[in-house]
Amino acid sequence: MVEATYKLFHPKSTATCFLLREPKSETADDSSPNSDTVWLVTAAHVLEKTEGESAVLVLREKVGLYEYKRHDYPITIRRDDKPLWTKHPKFDTAVLKLETLPEFPVATLPMDVLADDETLQAA
Repeated sequence: MVEATYKLFHPKSTATCFLLREPKSETADDSSPNSDTVWLVTAAHVLEKTEGESAVLVLREKVGLYEYKRHDYPITIRRDDKPLWTKHPKFDTAVLKLETLPEFPVATLPMDVLADDETLQAA
């Protein structure tokens, strides 16, 4: 979880988020990891209070055994003043599909780490 957690930045606020990866369809032609869908998950109020159409996702690229290079990666959060994220109806949670990914590997969590209702009720 820690490796898939990132800083979400805007000049008036800073927050954390994590990234989930949804594997591409088994029938898709492209086998690159960047053909997967990556979702940013954060508190809904973070995106709601961020002004403008973009924010910065601060990513890390591993460049040595104990070294990382910071990448400020701009992401689009609104288009024509309309949010691109989806907010949970009851909880302060939002997800945003990332439109593009950097060329270097980005740590993400697989979708199967999420529990569904059946799993939670069995616990």
